[in-house]
Amino acid sequence: EIKMIYYGRGWDASDDRDYRKAIDSFKNVIGIDPTFKDAHFQLGVVYSELQAYDEAVIAFEAAIKLDSTFKDAYFHLGVVFFERAEYMKARKAAAKALEIDRTYKPAHLLMDAIQSQQS
Repeated sequence: EIKMIYYGRGWDASDDRDYRKAIDSFKNVIGIDPTFKDAHFQLGVVYSELQAYDEAVIAFEAAIKLDSTFKDAYFHLGVVFFERAEYMKARKAAAKALEIDRTYKPAHLLMDAIQSQQS
């Protein structure tokens, strides 16, 4: 399926740190199938790498809208908010990830980092 070809290209480009190509590939996937949550998620990851945080938030929120139990998307959304020093939003996103999976270590580590920033 063509969307999977673009998705694979996005992953390859991301691994090669060719972020512009990765963005184009993931956007092509979303153009073909707007309900493909993993493409939205990976787009958010790439935007985060570029510190394009507004775009990353949009992508992670799109993934979450498609799957309200997507703990990785909540976690990465929290990291973006943390990077922007929006600690309340970061805490809320991390808490949502932990609500989905209490044992999710990345979200616990994010909560610890938020706590240290606020104390």
